[in-house]
Amino acid sequence: MASKAKRAKKVVAAEAPEPEVEDGEAEQVEKPKRPYTAYFAFLADFRIEMKDKLKTGQKIPTLAGERWRSMTDDDKEPYITQAATLKKEYEKKMEDWNKKHLK
Repeated sequence: MASKAKRAKKVVAAEAPEPEVEDGEAEQVEKPKRPYTAYFAFLADFRIEMKDKLKTGQKIPTLAGERWRSMTDDDKEPYITQAATLKKEYEKKMEDWNKKHLK
């Protein structure tokens, strides 16, 4: 008997209508995503570099953090430049998005 009740609950849950999305939530889906930081640009390159070099038990974020802290400003410059470029693009997209959605 209990198994029939459980099955009935599952069927009812599966047939339940999906919640409707409110207007504000639908607009948030279209909103441009924030750009990543210089560290995350470095982290993406570091993951590719270390993909096959890691020993068992080593964690990429820990090693990446150690390397990032030991890098000079000159070593970080390409990542900082890349992040600044992405930020400018994001700001332009947000300006366009705000004009379109915040009337």
